[in-house]
Parts: sequence; C-alpha cells; structure tokens
Amino acid sequence: MKWPAKEKNHKAMLNKIKLLLKRINRIGMAAVGYLLLPISGAVFIARLLVNWRRIRRAEIIVIPNQKLNFGNTVIVIDMARRIYAGKNILVLFPQDRGHNPYLARVWSDADVYTFPRFCLSVRFKSRHLLLPERTPHDRMAGALTKFLARILAPQAELIDPVGLREKFNNLDLLPLHLGADVAAWKKEKPNDPMILSVWYSIYNYCISAQDVPPMRLSNLLRDQVRGRLAVARRAGGHETDAKLCVFYSKYAENSIHHLNGSPIDDYIPAFEKIIGRGYQIMLTGDSGRRDDLVQRFKGMVVNEEALSISRDLFNMYAATEADIFVGDNGGGAFLSSINTKHQLVMNSYPFLSSVPNAWIFHMWAHYEDGRPVPYDELATTYASYDPGHNIHVEPNDMDDILAAVEFFLDEIDAPSEGIGGSKLVLEWPTVSLFRMSNSTLSPVYERRLLEKLSQADGASVKSGASGKIAATEG
Repeated sequence: MKWPAKEKNHKAMLNKIKLLLKRINRIGMAAVGYLLLPISGAVFIARLLVNWRRIRRAEIIVIPNQKLNFGNTVIVIDMARRIYAGKNILVLFPQDRGHNPYLARVWSDADVYTFPRFCLSVRFKSRHLLLPERTPHDRMAGALTKFLARILAPQAELIDPVGLREKFNNLDLLPLHLGADVAAWKKEKPNDPMILSVWYSIYNYCISAQDVPPMRLSNLLRDQVRGRLAVARRAGGHETDAKLCVFYSKYAENSIHHLNGSPIDDYIPAFEKIIGRGYQIMLTGDSGRRDDLVQRFKGMVVNEEALSISRDLFNMYAATEADIFVGDNGGGAFLSSINTKHQLVMNSYPFLSSVPNAWIFHMWAHYEDGRPVPYDELATTYASYDPGHNIHVEPNDMDDILAAVEFFLDEIDAPSEGIGGSKLVLEWPTVSLFRMSNSTLSPVYERRLLEKLSQADGASVKSGASGKIAATEG
C-alpha cells in the first residue's frame, strides 16, 4: 500500500533533478557566452576598423543592436533610405541563416554592410546554440558601433531599427488630410488593430506613394541569370524572348497553420495561362523545387536547379527583376511591392493585411454552419486574426486562382478605365492598412463572394419554404 506513494515521490524527485540540471546547463551556457563576448567584441571592432572609410563618409548609420529576420531587415534598409533620401546611409546588420546574402548588394542608395557574428556554434541535446547568443552579441555590437562612430564619423546621425519605426510614427510623412484622419483614429481608438501599428501603416503608404530607386543586382549577376533563363527556354524549344513572372508559394504539405496557401498543383492551370501570355515563371517559396513542373513546362517554368545557380541568387533575381508577381500572401511578395511590379496576391489573410500596390484575393471565410461571412464583417469583426473567432478560413481553390489570374493578366494588357477594383474595398476605413497600402480587392473575389452569399440566401429561403410546406401538410 505504501509503494505507490514512494514511487510517486521518486518520480517527483527525478523531475526536480532534471529541472535543476536544465537550469544549471542554461546558466553554464550563458556564462560561457558572456565570457566569449570580449573576444567577439574585439573581432567586431576589427571588422569596423577595416571598413573605417565607409563609416567616415556616412551621414546616417543604422546600428545593429537587435536580431532581425529577413523581412524586417529589408524593411529597416528601405525605411532608412526613404527617410534620409539623398544622404550617405550606412546600414550594418549581422548575418543570419535566414538571410539572403545578396540582400546587401541590391541597394543603389544605401551602403549595406553585413558581417558574420564571431560565435561558437554548439550542438546541445539536438539544439543549435550560438555562444555568445544573438541578443547579447547584437546589443554589444550596437554599443561598439556607437562608440567608434562618434570617433570616426562625429557628424553622422546614429539610429537603430526602433528609432526608424518611431520616425514612421510621424504623421508629417502623410498628406495633411490623411495625417489628420490617422491622428483622430489614434485618439478615438488607440488599441484598434485595424491599422496594426501606425508606423507600419505609414510605411506601407510610403511604398505606394514614393518613388525610390529599385532594388537591383549588379549588371554582371543580372546578365548571368538572364542568360541562363534564355538557355532554359531554348532547351525547351522556345526561341523567343519572354517576360518574367515570379511565383511564390506559401504552401507546406500537412501544415495546419492558418497562413498555409493553396497547393501548388492548384496553380497549374493558371501557369498555362501565364505562359500563354508570354511569361517565363520562376518558382520560389515553400513548396520545394518541383522538378516535375520544370519538366512538364519545358523551360517556361524554372527553378534554381534548372538554371544551375544558387537558390539565393535565383530568389533575389526573381523577386527584384520579374515583371509580375503571382502567388500566396507572404514575404515573397514584399520585394516586388517595393519595386512597384504588377502583383496578384492570393490567399491574403488576416483580412486586414495587405501588400502595397497589389491586387488582393482573400482566403475564404465561413461561419461554423457553412454560410460565407459577408465582407463588411471581414473588414470589421474578423479583420485581424483571433483563434477564438467562430469562423473557418480556407485557401483559394483552382477555379479561384485561374479566374483571378485571367482578370489580372487582362488588366495588365488593357487596363479598364474607371473600374478601380472592387467596390467592397470601401468597407475598409481610409486609415486602414488595406487602404493606406493602395491595395485593390480583385473584382473576381467580389463577384465570387456575392455569388456565394446569394446561393446561401437562396438555400435559406428554400429551406424556410420547405419547412412551411411540411408544416402545412402535417
């Protein structure tokens, strides 16, 4: 009778010991990391001193005091050149595995220096660790940059990513009427997620309204990739030149993430239409290489393997050089928007999210009983993501994609006068991210949503009538 209690106490003791060992390991690793900080700092100072001329001539220095993913790194560089247009800008940031190394080479109006962290790479119980860790290293790098910049470039303004965001909170970057609207909205509804955060909404407005030099690789690299694209077309029997379409997939097999896009196979009929309009398609995103599509379309659909170039170079060229963008909502659309390309963004969700200057085609939303959610509710009640919402969200299907792409291609070839996209877009407030990004809801989405709502209303009326008949007969 006493053994179960002893066994329970024994397990509890083992769990406490395991927890204690984990804490000791964490403390030990952190201690080793902090002991290595002076060495990492010395290496970082040496790297800055080697680049002293770049620092010396800089008027604006963006300091690397925090870890940034690829998308936020792009945003920081782009924000800096928009705020400080015409000035000598130096942006420093540490390399990460998620960064495309060609990102530092596509800016004509900013000097971007990316440096490797001097850290030990450690495998500990299936975990990959950097010692010192990224956060303390980057804070140290930011402090050392400030110290040396005051000596080498005392005239330079120093700013970090948070400071750049605060600059974009300045309503002076907006037209007077829009700035007044945003100020009133902030005062009336300070915690409203409709415009996410003011800095991001103003930044998206600036992308849609400002002219800046395009992101672009060197002529040498561009000629290299352009030549490989031509070789791939000729190998497939296509002798003529082609325009370029970058396709971005957000789909991952067996993913249950709410941002998962449409399976790439659902895009195949649309690929045929795009190719028929004279475009060669560059495959990027999360769906893998899909060599079967490369073989099927004989040089008119390509990946990095088909061109025998690195994936990083392939992705950067596709994102910055393609004439049009077609694909799922996600980071792959952002570079095209900065370069003001024609864009069709499918599977847009959350509904308040947007891509500057793009045609937007949302995911579909249904109540738990299967009825479609009206657009006025998508633009208000369900605008932001909330796992507690009583709606089901699903990606676009093959017919949606094909119809949206056909309309998109027609608009590029012969823009309709006076359409201005869907009337449903007026459901969004003027200060919403959707409107400030100059996004346009695809009229195909409007038409299909209204059809779904009409069918649901018809089924409801029919069901009600059948119920009355049954009651009468009873």
